[in-house]
Amino acid sequence: MLQKLDGKQRGFTFKFFREHEATGVCNNNDRKGEDDPKSKDNDIGGNTAFGYMMADPDYTFGCCGVIEKWQAMFDNVEPDTRTLVFQVWRPITGSTYRLVGQNSVTVSADAEVTFPITTGKRITVKDQDRIGWWTDGADIITHKDGGNGEADQNNYMALATKIVGDEVDWSGATVTNDRSYGIRADLNPNNDPSFTNLPGSTSITNAAAAATSLVTITVTDTDSYDVDTLDVTMTTNARYAFDTTTKILTTASSLTDVGSTVDRLVFQVVDQCDNTASATFTVTITNDPPVIQNLPASESLSEDVTAETLIFTVTATDSANDVTCSLAAGVPTTLPFLVKQIPSSTDYGIYSKSNPGFDYEATNSYTFNIDCSDGYSSDSEDFTVYLLKNAAPVFVNLQNSTSISTTDPVGTTAFTVLVTDAEGDDLTFTMSCSPSCGPFEIFNSGQIQINTDLTGHTTVGYDLEITVSDSKNTVGPRLLTITLADINDPVILTNLPSTVTITENVAVGTSVFDVSYSDSDASQTRTFAITSSSPTSGTGYFTIDRDTGRITTSALIDYETIAATSFDLSVTVADPVTSDAAALTVIIANENEAPSFGQASYSLSADEGNAGTVIGTPSFGLTDPDNGDSKTLLLDCGAQTGYFYMHPTTWEIKFQSNYDLDANALPTTVPCTVTVTDNGGLTDTATLTITINDVNDNVPIFSPLSYTYYISYYASAGTSVGTVTATDNDAGAYGVITYTLDQSSLSEEYFAIDSSGMITTKIQPSSGSLGYGTSVTITAMASDVGGNEDTATVVIIVSGT
Repeated sequence: MLQKLDGKQRGFTFKFFREHEATGVCNNNDRKGEDDPKSKDNDIGGNTAFGYMMADPDYTFGCCGVIEKWQAMFDNVEPDTRTLVFQVWRPITGSTYRLVGQNSVTVSADAEVTFPITTGKRITVKDQDRIGWWTDGADIITHKDGGNGEADQNNYMALATKIVGDEVDWSGATVTNDRSYGIRADLNPNNDPSFTNLPGSTSITNAAAAATSLVTITVTDTDSYDVDTLDVTMTTNARYAFDTTTKILTTASSLTDVGSTVDRLVFQVVDQCDNTASATFTVTITNDPPVIQNLPASESLSEDVTAETLIFTVTATDSANDVTCSLAAGVPTTLPFLVKQIPSSTDYGIYSKSNPGFDYEATNSYTFNIDCSDGYSSDSEDFTVYLLKNAAPVFVNLQNSTSISTTDPVGTTAFTVLVTDAEGDDLTFTMSCSPSCGPFEIFNSGQIQINTDLTGHTTVGYDLEITVSDSKNTVGPRLLTITLADINDPVILTNLPSTVTITENVAVGTSVFDVSYSDSDASQTRTFAITSSSPTSGTGYFTIDRDTGRITTSALIDYETIAATSFDLSVTVADPVTSDAAALTVIIANENEAPSFGQASYSLSADEGNAGTVIGTPSFGLTDPDNGDSKTLLLDCGAQTGYFYMHPTTWEIKFQSNYDLDANALPTTVPCTVTVTDNGGLTDTATLTITINDVNDNVPIFSPLSYTYYISYYASAGTSVGTVTATDNDAGAYGVITYTLDQSSLSEEYFAIDSSGMITTKIQPSSGSLGYGTSVTITAMASDVGGNEDTATVVIIVSGT
């Protein structure tokens, strides 16, 4: 029986489904639906333009495959023909389903009819897909009510024409139970997908840019419903990128770092039933070799080149890679050429090496191979260098002679040698002199200059032999004679070098040495000078009279502070033309100097104490100009000297005997004299005042320690009771004793005590609580100002008389 059910009454509840992947592949002749559709011909529905979707597990697919044929039991068709659409619905979410396939057929008989489906129109089904159908008119598929009592939960509702991919919410459908429909789907495994353009191949150069398109992968599937679901992937290769959406294969990056190689890229295609196929696409990458554009070639080079020189710029090109050029393998490393990148350029140049050692006579040409490589392949060509022979320089003005004066200063040009050179090479002049050590120097400009003061020279003339060289040739020697005019007799020191000794602390102006000389030119004036000293400080301690040559001290010399104890003075004497120089060594002798205290008086303070007690160590600040002198100190304190001891090296002072201000009547201030003596017996003195501080080091003592006194019961206030006596061995303020009474055991204070220790009545005993025959005990205390204390017991007996 058909009934319209609300949401609570419906036996079938739509549940959430995800789009399942296949749980298994269908076998040949698998079926879903009624095995015998004609057995379900009891009844026919009365609906028009309705769609049906079966929820019964018998009508729900459980594998992945294709429908090869449909079979159904029809009624209410004849004598007309009707159109029926077999459908497959797939759960999406909740009560929503997607139409994933449909086959439209023409029905012309009221009978069980089988509809084979051609391969290209077979619907692919997956696990949990549902059988359904739709007619544009009245129902024509029969059903049978009742049966095994199973809850079929089959759904139907009015439905317009749908296309594959439409999604429909079936929550408003009528749900029927206990009704079986005469419909069946026969299944087969679906077919494997395939590549339509693989295997395939292509070839590119490594100049190809990143993202260069190589191929669009195309796939197909005999099962038409699988075509749009095919998923194509590529095994990862870092040089390539594959877009799984567009299925376009491109280069992932630049290939300039790749040489000639072959990459085989493996692709896989998967259909919705997980059927797969694989194929290979081959990419051949070729490397375009570099090409040297301007070799072979040749250049000429002078044999006298010494600096590194660019001879030729190599032009090499490559479609993709940078090119590096070098001397080819096998070219000897001793070849005087090199190939390197030209600074601030991408080109490479052929250079001659620095100081290549070219020799036209030995080798006049070089041919060698240049190699340019992109890292994968290379191009090689020859290059030839022809050497140009160097021409020898030519003297223009030698042999020759000239004359100079002894008054010409150092640096004067005596002569200029003229030479020509065809190549303009740098020229080098050398010269020898006869007699040897001539006062001349030749420069590479050809100038011959005076390099020594000639005023003292006695040689009349010199013969100079001059040679000139360029980088390859040497010419000469050629002769130049130079004569000297107006020769002067030289002045000569006669008593130097010499050595003298003086003691430190001599008076400024003390004579040290008299320099003497000889000169046959008596009419000339001579001048003396100290030109230098070693060490240089000597010029500050000594001076020379420029006219007489007497050397005297110019500053006070302290042996202990000077930088050195020996000075080498360079002494010169000069006439108007010549001069002479020699050394005088002055040695400084040390003398003993007295030590001294840092100040005239010092003070030290300490408490009185026993022998061995340290008083202190004065900071004398002793100095002695004589480094290394030992110093002995003596302490003299007059009559009190025996009470003190000073350590000989540390200068620590301590009591040598007990120093007690209370017992011995010693002074509190002791004046002392301290004497320091050095190794040579020189002395210095200073005063040291030692102040001894009195210390509260004695305690008051009662003698005796107990007293007994009698007083009358009727004694008036102020009556003398008796006297207690204590002594303190401290002198001065620390020896003053103060007496007090402790009457805390009495009901009130009956007694008083004064500074002499006398005890008196403070009130009349009869006015208090002291009765006849009463005996009281109180404590007397004796204290000094430092808090030291002693006590005595006082017993006072009150009598009737």
